[in-house]
Amino acid sequence: IKQAIVVNFSRDFAAQDAENFLSEVIHNRLQSKEVYLGKGFAFGKNRSGNIELLRKMSQELGFFADEVAEVSLRGRRISSSKIRELLADGRVNRARAMLGRPYGIEGQIIRGDQRGRTIGFPTANLKPKNRIIPKYGVYATANLIGGVWRRSVTNVGVRPTFAGDKEPSIESYIFDFDGDLYGDVLRIRFLHRIRDERKFDRIEELKIQIAKDSNRALNYFKRLGVKNSLSIV
Repeated sequence: IKQAIVVNFSRDFAAQDAENFLSEVIHNRLQSKEVYLGKGFAFGKNRSGNIELLRKMSQELGFFADEVAEVSLRGRRISSSKIRELLADGRVNRARAMLGRPYGIEGQIIRGDQRGRTIGFPTANLKPKNRIIPKYGVYATANLIGGVWRRSVTNVGVRPTFAGDKEPSIESYIFDFDGDLYGDVLRIRFLHRIRDERKFDRIEELKIQIAKDSNRALNYFKRLGVKNSLSIV
């Protein structure tokens, strides 16, 4: 894909009927030569547009239109809504199978409260750009640093042990790495879910659990035959 156009999906844009969308946006503004629609997809106000309307208007406006065949995995239809459902349930392995790659997010690394450093697990913290984040919990992950995917263990959630945050944050402990990443854009890919997010009564309990999580993540990478950098993502 050489270019992607992201539409500001405002109320006015959503209120367009299907015919107007095809004639004004697809034909006049974008000057489209070919238009493809996913199986069963509907567009326009009240979902009034479908493949039949697209084919009819494509003949009138002079562009080619076709429907993309349905894609399935083990007999189940692959769709964006199904992938979002899997991520919300923390099933990143299943989501990966449908996507054809591990699900990833990115965001700028921010300066946290340094709690991880005080308990021996310094983390790279970020506020995600993505609206879709996996279910709160701990994951074995890969972080892209200096063009290399490195092993890591990542917590997604509101950190209930520390009174809890209003907004979810993402904290990655990167194995065998010591460097200053503040201000950089960090890319993370979620490979394997380890556990749910939990609240601990004492910091020492949290510290012990993080060590266990790290060992489980390292064992996961060991089973994959990964020692440091990853080539699987």
